[in-house]
Amino acid sequence: MRDALGTDTPIFAICRGLQILNVVCGGTLLQDIPTPPYRQHAANTGVSAQHAIDITDGSRLHSLLAKSPIAANSRHHQAVTRKTLGCPLVATAFSSGEDIVEAMERPGKAWVVGVQWHPERIEDNIGNSFQMLFRDFIRAAGERAGSK
Repeated sequence: MRDALGTDTPIFAICRGLQILNVVCGGTLLQDIPTPPYRQHAANTGVSAQHAIDITDGSRLHSLLAKSPIAANSRHHQAVTRKTLGCPLVATAFSSGEDIVEAMERPGKAWVVGVQWHPERIEDNIGNSFQMLFRDFIRAAGERAGSK
């Protein structure tokens, strides 16, 4: 993670990846989220519960998803909060009505986005299309590879 940040390599940090990105940038983690729905799973389905996430206007995430709030899955018990966010990261989405950071970005030229949920879990994201996140990350990685 440090090497990728140091060389402006695009990073798409998902779930624990967001947490690692935060720690590498000098932040810390809330070790155990005291409130649901973060650890909930839909009964006997293997599908995660969902909760609302508010996305900050003007962020890369908002420009890609074009709506807020969104529903995202929940499969974690540790979290980044406003107080534990590492510098120079910027929180770009929060759990609705809470201080839990659900997405972050690093300002600058490199594509660095972290999300706390699992956008790749299609069965958890019925009604939400997170494909634009992957497409934009792939575009940024291709541009980076072409510039070398």
